[in-house]
Amino acid sequence: MQPEKSLKDHVKNGTEDDLKAALEEMHTRFLDISNWITKNRDRTNENLVVFNLFSSAMQYLRVLNISIKEHISILSLATRSLYELNLTIRLILKDSNNFNSWCSEAITDKIQMLEGLLGIQTVSSMSEQRKFYKSKLSA
Repeated sequence: MQPEKSLKDHVKNGTEDDLKAALEEMHTRFLDISNWITKNRDRTNENLVVFNLFSSAMQYLRVLNISIKEHISILSLATRSLYELNLTIRLILKDSNNFNSWCSEAITDKIQMLEGLLGIQTVSSMSEQRKFYKSKLSA
């Protein structure tokens, strides 16, 4: 077992351009791994969940990269989301009970999100969009 590392073991000083280059490199590595997973791993529920979480991490890396010179709240959101994904992936890989529990929560979250979107009062009825979300809820 490796000894615990402190924050200073992970932090490097540099410019925004250095950060951008590091994020681009990380995104490229994630993309390579993603392609490898697609070609070399069986398509099971477990592998698909981990792959989708991994893909989410890639998207947050992209958000970080394009938002470096933007408002700090965007960077904070993407950073917190990456951290949460890191913890989630580690948790669900540790134990199948954790995996099953997380999947149940994810399904419940999606249903609640779709119900919330349907409940938003708008100026127009947006009937096509409501039909779309209702079809997702019944699927």
